[in-house]
Amino acid sequence: EGPVDYILAYGVIGLAGIVFLYFEDNIKTFTIAAILAGLFRYIVHFFSGIFIFGEFTPEGQSTWLYSITYNGTYMVPTTILISILAYMLYRVLQDQLKANL
Repeated sequence: EGPVDYILAYGVIGLAGIVFLYFEDNIKTFTIAAILAGLFRYIVHFFSGIFIFGEFTPEGQSTWLYSITYNGTYMVPTTILISILAYMLYRVLQDQLKANL
C-alpha cells in the first residue's frame, strides 16, 4: 500500500512539470498542469482503492463505485483548491519576476 498511495500517487504530481516541456510557460499552462497532476493522482488512488483496499468495500457495494466515490470525496476538492492556488501563485510569482527585472 505504501509505494502505491504515497510514492506513485505523489510521484505523478511531479510529472506535471513535463507539461512545460511541450507547452508555453504561462498561467493557463501552469493551471492545467495542476489539474492534470490532481487527475493523475486521483487515478492512482482509484486503482489502489480497487486492488489494494478493495477488501474494505462495504458488503453489497461495487468496489469500483466505492473507490471512485471515496477517493473523489477528497481528491476533487483538493484538485479544485490546488488549481485555484496554482493560478494565484503564478500571478504573484509573475508579478514578482517582472518587478525584479
